Amino acid sequence: GYLYRRIEEYYEMKYDPKDVKEECNSLEEKREKFCKEQSTRFALKGYKTAPRYMIEVALYEGFTEHYYFEDFLDKKKFNYHKGDDKYSYTMTDEMWEIAKKIIGWEGTEE
Repeated sequence: GYLYRRIEEYYEMKYDPKDVKEECNSLEEKREKFCKEQSTRFALKGYKTAPRYMIEVALYEGFTEHYYFEDFLDKKKFNYHKGDDKYSYTMTDEMWEIAKKIIGWEGTEE
């Protein structure tokens, strides 16, 4: 669930240039800072070199951990289709790029 919630947080992140407490100068910079901080978290350590399909299984497990997930999950954003299971689920390439940044992924694409 940790990875799923961090991806949600990444997508929901907002930037207000009028906020004097804001440390970053843009949404992109704020997201970069967030990813850098998250990539050091112990909860993501096991994903650092895991292949994409294993991360997709973990992500699926994360957003389905509660029985009501289909009521709240943004199906389009997470590329979820009714009937997907943990072995058939695939995230979009865009989300894969985001997940890699959040994880601080060190694996290979092969």
